[in-house]
Amino acid sequence: MSKATHGAIRFWQKGILPPYRKAIAAGADSIIAAIREDLGGDPSATQEVLLGQLRKCLIFQSLIDKWLTTQKEFISDKGELPPCLSGFYLSVVNLSIRICERLGLERKTHGDTLESYLQAKATAAASEGTTKATSKRAGHKKIVDPGASSQGNPGGDE
Repeated sequence: MSKATHGAIRFWQKGILPPYRKAIAAGADSIIAAIREDLGGDPSATQEVLLGQLRKCLIFQSLIDKWLTTQKEFISDKGELPPCLSGFYLSVVNLSIRICERLGLERKTHGDTLESYLQAKATAAASEGTTKATSKRAGHKKIVDPGASSQGNPGGDE
């Protein structure tokens, strides 16, 4: 292996790792333990490999997050990271997502879904009787299905 002169490998080889690395590793280990339990407690060899890769991704993400809190000058006024760092960070995040999907984990929403929000909004509008007033104020015309007949009128016009 060649001797690295810069980058993360140099820090790894020289042992220059942040003091909070053990807390980050413990956090990643607790997440992996919870996922292992969700998988039934006895994952297959393939799942173990994926869990190991996910652990590394979680550690990389946490190290970058923690490091960025101390390096404000790297974040632009718009809140953007330098392209070299954001590309690496996003690739690690995307890899984590793909590993979780491969393990069979799925995302669950904790709040309202779009469907339940729209249903609640429609129910509220119907109970207030604002649907007709809103459409008239906005200048909307009634939509008529030309194929439907309205009380014997084949054109559907009222």
